[in-house]
Amino acid sequence: MIKKFIMMGGLCLLSTAVFAQKKPVFNLQPKEDTEVSPIVKEKVDEYAKKD
Repeated sequence: MIKKFIMMGGLCLLSTAVFAQKKPVFNLQPKEDTEVSPIVKEKVDEYAKKD
């Protein structure tokens, strides 16, 4: 019985080490690839100039 627990613990440690090396499922765009639309730039400039 104790041997089974030790084997299952070793298997759990091994499987977590294997799955930790995988890439995440979600893929976010890098900030360099995102572009701000001209309308948003215009609104930000207007807000910045506002007192």
